[in-house]
Amino acid sequence: MKPTPNSQEPYALLQHAELLINAGQLPDALILYDRIIEQSRPASYLLQRRGWLRRLTGDFTGANADYDQAIKLSPDDASLYCDRGACLSHRMSNMPDLDRQMKMECLEQVVDNYQACVERDPTNASAWLALVEAYLLQHDWDMAIATYALCQPYINTDQYLLVRAWLGCLAMCLAGDDINDEDEAPLHGVSIRLGPTTWCIAEIDGLLDELKSAQGITQKVALAIKIHQRFLGNFDEEPIRVG
Repeated sequence: MKPTPNSQEPYALLQHAELLINAGQLPDALILYDRIIEQSRPASYLLQRRGWLRRLTGDFTGANADYDQAIKLSPDDASLYCDRGACLSHRMSNMPDLDRQMKMECLEQVVDNYQACVERDPTNASAWLALVEAYLLQHDWDMAIATYALCQPYINTDQYLLVRAWLGCLAMCLAGDDINDEDEAPLHGVSIRLGPTTWCIAEIDGLLDELKSAQGITQKVALAIKIHQRFLGNFDEEPIRVG
């Protein structure tokens, strides 16, 4: 299903683009979104959608530019900051040769975006959890634990309760804190099932590899690996391991 050059009205193009997305033809959908944006008044939701498409097709620079422009148009839209944070994080995970200083600078931007999201919309569960993860990647165990505690009222699905327990327990064990039964409870058993796209685990895989390389298998790292493996047992299929 290729883009049709005869569909000139933006609304018709938009409908066609969404059909292409549903069919998995993202590059063709992106071509149509380029045309839609050229023919339409500036609109943050169109830029956000194209940013998402650009991100999925590997154009992180273009996606970030779309989110920047969308935020200028709608600075109070929390979802835009969440999407820009995800874009920055995914771009970073696709740059394996990034040195530590550059990685920390990227993570600061990621943290800033997720914080901006939850300040505008405290109910955004995925942004809260991504913020906990970003602090883990910074090795800021204390902020990860504090954010884990703060987000509790906003995590309201079984799947996200499990993700929260995983990230929080990782932070506590890496900080050398005791993990109580309540914190660890969602990780026991496998009754909560996760799909392969519930959460991308590439960043935590990378963190644990980094810690093993730098420290060896210390008691803290060994416990973190155990928690990670327990979490992985809840996936029905192989989870996403790409950024």
